[in-house]
Amino acid sequence: MKNIKTNLWTAILDIINAVLFLISWPIIFSTAFSDATSHSNSTATIGLFFYFMAAIGAIASIASLIESKNHGISIVGPVLSVIGNLLFFISAAMALPATIVLIIAIVLLFMHKQSKTPKGGKSFYKVWWFWIIAVALAIILFAAHSGSNTSGSSNSSDTKTEKATGHTTTSEEKGNITSNQKAKGNSLEIEDESTPVLSKKIYKLNFSDSNWNAATVKVNKVSVFKVKPFVYDSESKKKAEGIIILNISVKANRDISNTYPDQGTVITDDGQQQEAQLLSITGYTTNWGGDIAKDATKTGDVIIPVEKLNKTDQFKSLRYKFNSSYDTDDYDDENANHDYDITIQLN
Repeated sequence: MKNIKTNLWTAILDIINAVLFLISWPIIFSTAFSDATSHSNSTATIGLFFYFMAAIGAIASIASLIESKNHGISIVGPVLSVIGNLLFFISAAMALPATIVLIIAIVLLFMHKQSKTPKGGKSFYKVWWFWIIAVALAIILFAAHSGSNTSGSSNSSDTKTEKATGHTTTSEEKGNITSNQKAKGNSLEIEDESTPVLSKKIYKLNFSDSNWNAATVKVNKVSVFKVKPFVYDSESKKKAEGIIILNISVKANRDISNTYPDQGTVITDDGQQQEAQLLSITGYTTNWGGDIAKDATKTGDVIIPVEKLNKTDQFKSLRYKFNSSYDTDDYDDENANHDYDITIQLN
């Protein structure tokens, strides 16, 4: 007996879905790991794609079931196809059993076994309950997509993002050193140890310093974390109640050397002076200073432990200092060394 096209297309779609379901776990897990390190939210989009394919497979299987019944063909294959696709649609955790069921369904769909019951009936697109099921699956898929977007918005709201400004420290400022957002379930992996984050605040910054013609320094972002007190200096046993992380970019206009923004100094507006520490923190680039070739740009993070921090909006300004230089045979070149002194206003 000649195979009907609906069964053929359903079998082909089931083959595609069986492969997708089988590889879904490693793809979703790797994407989730990438999101955790890059602070993005791609996992929801990847998951939605797999659920969309499962929904299309289920709809095609129902159409195949109706057509098989009408042509007197066994409906076991289409029924198993419906079950396999719906198993994954209900939960991606059912990927393995869904794949096994689909493989059996594919074999039966291609076998095209004659049914013992008489044929007859309407085409699938003329059956009213087929469209009810199709619309229901579409609504469920849309609701899942909306839910993932809402969850993403909720998660992003755990981190407060505000704008900040900056300028080169004035002479007056050089002589004048004088409602937190909860971060539930967050932690920082510092030196391979998990340090709980009690609250955090992030300031977006659009500031650059090009006073020295050998390089341009940009301060991209300032992150302030209030954490459970931890020992940041193993020798002195000093503890920090918070961490300030500056994201810095340095673009060299000529070859420069001995440039270590990650080993600079920060003075807070309440009088705390802290040296940057080369602490290893998962998700951040540390220990990145050194030589920079002409036209190259280096971007990394400056880690500043704060010994006294009551709340993340405690500071209104930060003073950030580091030095840089370039090699020259001209002993009279007073421009070869430069001390950066930047004041960052946290609005």
